Amino acid sequence: MSARKPASRSKETLTAFRIAHAGHPIFDGGGAYKYGSRWCTPGRYIVHAASTYSLAVLENVVHWRLSALPPGQRYIQITIPPSVSRITLRAEALPGWDDYPYGPSQGHGDDWYDRSASAVLFVPSVVSPFECNVLLNQRHEEFVRIRATDPEPAVLDERLFASAEKD
Repeated sequence: MSARKPASRSKETLTAFRIAHAGHPIFDGGGAYKYGSRWCTPGRYIVHAASTYSLAVLENVVHWRLSALPPGQRYIQITIPPSVSRITLRAEALPGWDDYPYGPSQGHGDDWYDRSASAVLFVPSVVSPFECNVLLNQRHEEFVRIRATDPEPAVLDERLFASAEKD
């Protein structure tokens, strides 16, 4: 486990994006609670988002592993006010964070959540080394200050799902 870094505040409002199927609550960590993720074991209400819309699309594409566009995808834009606590995990601070199985990353995320170290944890993305994913602790007392837009249909280019045979 990496050294514990205290949570900080920011002078700026931050934005994150989440894409999910319309059949599930989109601003909710129920999926992570039930299934876990790279950053947590099951039993933790963590909303997974991305720092940009394009990264949210890419993160979904690698999980969908489909050649056809999944129907019913929605997105929300999340606003994180400056007063909400946040911690940034740098990739070099947690060796093996991008390994499979997810031992180091899940251990770090579980510790962050269980200690309620901050409302927001910025973590590296395997898909894009230049952007970060955003974890929101739904049980943190500051979570109520984080806002999300109403879900809208996700804008997804069909070419992302075109099979090689169509070329």
